[in-house]
Amino acid sequence: MYKHVLVALLCSIGLAGCTRSLAGHWSGTSDYFNAPFTMDISQAADGRLSGSYQDQHDKGSVDGTYDGAPACTFRVTFGDTGLMFEGTFDGTKKVAGTLRRTGGMHSFEMTKP
Repeated sequence: MYKHVLVALLCSIGLAGCTRSLAGHWSGTSDYFNAPFTMDISQAADGRLSGSYQDQHDKGSVDGTYDGAPACTFRVTFGDTGLMFEGTFDGTKKVAGTLRRTGGMHSFEMTKP
């Protein structure tokens, strides 16, 4: 257990040679009226993101790029509309920030196990 905590700490400050990745299954909350939501994100070696999104009413696709910095931005598309997620990744299992949609802006937080 202590080894896992130490590696996570060293990764979060960039000392362990770790690659930050948004890949995985995420569960999220928000003041967005369709929340809660889930996402399954894959991340290619070049940082390209792809995946799926689902909330109480909609299903969509995830796309974007991630370069390993704490700041991250990615899109969810539902046909002719979508959401833009702009947040800060803690490097291990939490992203928090702002979700933008046509006509509004909401806070969000998502975690992975």
